[in-house]
Amino acid sequence: MKRNVFQFNINKCVGCHACVVACSIENKTIPDILWREISSFNPFGYPDIPLFHFSLACNHCQDAPCMSNCPALAYSKDKLTGAIIHHAEKCIGCKYCTWACPYDAPKFNEKTRIIEKCTFCNHRILDSLKPACANLCPTGALDFIDNQEELVHKDIPGFTDAGIGPSIKIIPVARDKPGLICSEQQIITKSVEKVKSKSKIELRHEWPLAAFTLIVVLLVALFTATTFRKIEINPVLFIITGGFAMILSLFHLGRKFRAWRSVFNLKASWLSREIFFFTLFFVLAAVYFLFVKENIIAFSAIIFGSLALFSIDKLYELAIQPIKLELHSAHVLLSFFLFTALFFEQYYAFMLIAMIKAGVYTYRKFEMRKMKKNIRLLLSGWRLDMLISFPLIFWFFDISNIQWWIFASVFIGEVIDRGEYYDELDIITPKKQIEQDLFSNPNNS
Repeated sequence: MKRNVFQFNINKCVGCHACVVACSIENKTIPDILWREISSFNPFGYPDIPLFHFSLACNHCQDAPCMSNCPALAYSKDKLTGAIIHHAEKCIGCKYCTWACPYDAPKFNEKTRIIEKCTFCNHRILDSLKPACANLCPTGALDFIDNQEELVHKDIPGFTDAGIGPSIKIIPVARDKPGLICSEQQIITKSVEKVKSKSKIELRHEWPLAAFTLIVVLLVALFTATTFRKIEINPVLFIITGGFAMILSLFHLGRKFRAWRSVFNLKASWLSREIFFFTLFFVLAAVYFLFVKENIIAFSAIIFGSLALFSIDKLYELAIQPIKLELHSAHVLLSFFLFTALFFEQYYAFMLIAMIKAGVYTYRKFEMRKMKKNIRLLLSGWRLDMLISFPLIFWFFDISNIQWWIFASVFIGEVIDRGEYYDELDIITPKKQIEQDLFSNPNNS
């Protein structure tokens, strides 16, 4: 089946940036945002490793993760050209598509507060012209072709094979291409100066989401305990806290007044599902507290609250962790069971869940230490003390109001763990893939 694709010959690219300039002029992008970028493999000239460049923009994938994960349905696919088109008027600026794309194609514009990306020069293709970048490449490294072959992207150093059908045919580096030889002193100097790419997920930017997820855990656990008459909470305070959580979640959006569009993609987006289920939980809980105290309403709220927590954990699966874990100590569903056991005063169940959390947390830290990553030893010890040591001390000395002393201790530990979770998350990008391939296996030539 004929398919429009970029063709990129690694051996011909000299990194001149003509394609980048052509794209910028054609689409009138601002200097701070480049829809097409050049990433270099082995930019520091390590000996016996080829030095080459990738010219990458949006690859208009067959199974485009930006489109499937967008909660606002702000993407569409042109069936005639295969272009993945972003619709600015529908975008809420949540940046979730920038997490989903392994090629760093969607770009967040700080001025407009929405996403923009390569359009495949769809207007040029419809006029039987090549995209501007391919049209102006001086070496013929970047071209635009009608492809009828099966595209294979495995074992190409520096290129992510995510199984999503990118519309690009890559002619890999020739095995006999010489590396750029440099002295040992140059290698040492450049290794020290080497700066790793920043992660797209940083706690200092994502703290509203971290706070939101912790509040959701507590609200669902407290409501569950209240439903079964294990504790009593102030309904007004509960509703105010829930409203505050919803306001916090808006901080992450570039266009806050379009937040109503965030539930448009329940079919595929975990972000849509998280917002939808939490909203249902909050509304039903408010109805239960203020109007009708029926068990069917309470149990429905608990179910939707649990689904919201499950959705929160699922939506972060797009990100990568330093240690791949199916069960993470910061998973909010596990935290829900921990707090619920505490509120029900089921202390043996509480300690069992706490030990599971502590075991997973300790394993992660040991594995990170083997990888020579910063494990924040003092902070890690404090987190474990808050989860295990202090609750045991309170229990042993039979302190009055023990339930709330344990709660305070565990909550502090959860804040630490959740903060570390966000700080450790990362998103694969072309630059990250190059770093991974180059420095994890320097002999990969």
